[in-house]
Amino acid sequence: MDIKLKNIVLIGFVLCILVIPSITMGSTDFLTVDTMYHDTAIGCNATYLITIENIWDETDTYDLRIINIDNASLAVLSQYNITLEAGQHVNISLTVADHDTIGPYYINVNATSQSNPGLTDEVETITAVIED
Repeated sequence: MDIKLKNIVLIGFVLCILVIPSITMGSTDFLTVDTMYHDTAIGCNATYLITIENIWDETDTYDLRIINIDNASLAVLSQYNITLEAGQHVNISLTVADHDTIGPYYINVNATSQSNPGLTDEVETITAVIED
C-alpha cells in the first residue's frame, strides 16, 4: 500500500503521529520587590519590601539568600527561611548600605522552594550610595 502525504510517499511502513499536549502552569513568579531602585547617603540604609507568595496548593518552606554582587558593606534580610500555607504571602525586608564607598550596589534576593528545589525566583535591587 502506498500512502502519499504532502509529497512524502510511504511504502510498506506504518505512520504513527504522536501528539503531545502543551501544559501551561501559569506564572511561577512568587517573589516581588516594591521598588527596584533606592538611593541613600554613605552610611545610611536603603530598605526594600520583598513579598514572597506560595502560589501552589500545599504548604511550602522557602529558603532565601542574598547575592551581594558589588559587596555592599550591609545587605541583610529580615528572614532567611519562611514557611507559607497555600496561597499565603508575607513581606520581608532587605536592608542595603555601604559605609565607605559611593556607587551602585546590585543586590539580588533568591528564593528556593524546599519541597521543589527546581522552583526558584529572584528579584534584583539597585542601591545608589551617594555622598551626603
